[in-house]
Amino acid sequence: MESLRNVYGEIAWSRRPWPQVQVRPGADELSCGLSKEDRLIVWTQYAPSDWPHPDKLDVEGLRFYERVVGLQSAFCEENWEEVADFYGTYGPLGDPAVLKQKPLGERVGWCRQALAWFASLVRLVGLLQTEDDAGLWLWFESCLSRSPGGSVLLDLVRDGVPRGALLDQTRMRIELVPQAGRTWPGARERQRLYDLIWDAVIDAVQGRLADTHLEPFRRVLSRPSRPVVQWGFAAGGALDAAFLQWFFEIFAPFQRPTCERPGCDRPLPVGRRKYCCPQCANAHRKQRQRERERVR
Repeated sequence: MESLRNVYGEIAWSRRPWPQVQVRPGADELSCGLSKEDRLIVWTQYAPSDWPHPDKLDVEGLRFYERVVGLQSAFCEENWEEVADFYGTYGPLGDPAVLKQKPLGERVGWCRQALAWFASLVRLVGLLQTEDDAGLWLWFESCLSRSPGGSVLLDLVRDGVPRGALLDQTRMRIELVPQAGRTWPGARERQRLYDLIWDAVIDAVQGRLADTHLEPFRRVLSRPSRPVVQWGFAAGGALDAAFLQWFFEIFAPFQRPTCERPGCDRPLPVGRRKYCCPQCANAHRKQRQRERERVR
């Protein structure tokens, strides 16, 4: 199978800082369909905007996506001063339900859940990539303990604040689905746990990317025969920009090592270093032995 390999992803993001932000309970409920939900209200017009790549927003070794992940604690602790500072620098996270409302604002509940989803995704992938067994089991067991008895699906998002229909649950879940007729992995089923969580993470990333659009953000049409059009992945807010930066820099480049036996491209199971199975190890050993005998 041939594939086209993406080598670079430009992120087109219109950063519009909100210099003055206030938190008001139940504000303007009718215009944005809220029901006793806090909303971030902006009382001034947009500040001048730009189109930065998130790389340009990294500060003192802290990646922009890490800055967004860290914002989760500010919302959970209701540290509105830190929240206001973020909005004054980077603009809104990108609540799709109310971005077009007047006055402009975002639901606090949506922000909490969206940040919990993104932070969970980033931390889970970190545990998977470093094969942190202890951390992964603790994460899985903490989510399992919150799951209703007999539940088929398990949401791996931690520290979220679900509020029913106000939240876009289809984009804010990391759903772990056991194989048909099988229970959740046990303490000795390490490979099953890794496979299930990798599948859940991949599905969550795929769902988010499905809503990401390519848009032209630079056009030079002075020469009709050779127009120049630069395309970018359009980010609807700071959260989308952070997700795309993390995807292109951390998630997409990561490749699980494959079996060293020539002709076998299967990924190595967790815990194996060279071969996917004993059969491949033996076959490769015999192959090398035959090659040495031919040389003699």
